[in-house]
Amino acid sequence: MNNRLSGTIFSKVFFALTLIYGITIAGCKSQNTSASETTDKAVGGSSTTSPYALTIQQSDNTSIQILGKGNRQNPYTETIDGYTILRNESKIYEYAIPGSNGKLGLSGVKANDPDQRKPEEVQFLKTIETHLRNQ
Repeated sequence: MNNRLSGTIFSKVFFALTLIYGITIAGCKSQNTSASETTDKAVGGSSTTSPYALTIQQSDNTSIQILGKGNRQNPYTETIDGYTILRNESKIYEYAIPGSNGKLGLSGVKANDPDQRKPEEVQFLKTIETHLRNQ
């Protein structure tokens, strides 16, 4: 009788866990679906970027919150307040500036989160636009 009771309890627990797992997966799929609505359908085959900021640990042991933007054919990265950023050879993000050939270049100014910026950095940012793109 104990084996029969144990089997019944096991079946009920297994069923409950399977149900919970199914609900969790359905919730994740619905989140992904709503995020994919921002995908550029005109490009075809493009992937979706997350609308959420990621905190990245840089090679100098500082961190910065970044937003991945664009699609597979034209990816770019921005600070959380919209400044386009690029990684330099040392894997440190710098603010992007327009280059003479229509391509973005490195500014030489390390990018930081808005609440971590020094006055010189804030002054520099007044000289460039947000949401810069390659021409």
